[in-house]
Amino acid sequence: AAHGWQWGAPVTIPARGGDTLSQQVETGLNTSYRIADLRERGLRPEGSLADTERVSLIRLDVGDSYDYWLGLDNFNVITRYNRSSHYAMAVHQLAQALRERRQGESGPRLTDSPVSTATLGRPASG
Repeated sequence: AAHGWQWGAPVTIPARGGDTLSQQVETGLNTSYRIADLRERGLRPEGSLADTERVSLIRLDVGDSYDYWLGLDNFNVITRYNRSSHYAMAVHQLAQALRERRQGESGPRLTDSPVSTATLGRPASG
C-alpha cells in the first residue's frame, strides 16, 4: 500500500500501567521500544504483541493524568504528513469513529475514549 500503510493492521494499542513509569522515560514519535522492555517497566499493552516488536511510546495528557499508547507501523505512516503524535491520534480516532458509524459496529466510540478532543491539543511533556 501507499507509503507503507498496512490495510487491516492496527494503528495504536492502548497500554496500562503508565502510572509506574518515570517522567524521565522518553515518549514521542522518535522513540522505539521493544515490547519486552516496556513490560519490564510495568507497561502492559492491551493487545497481543510479540516481545521483540518495536513501538513508539506516546503519552497524552488527559488532565490529571496521562494515557499511554503504543504507536505501530501504521501510526508512523500517519505521522509522515504531520509529525505530531496529537495529530496522528486525532486522525486515527476520527477514522475509527467514522468507520463505526458507517458500519454500525459496536465497540469503543470516539466519545468514549479517555482522550477527548479537548485534551488532544494539550501537549504532554516528553
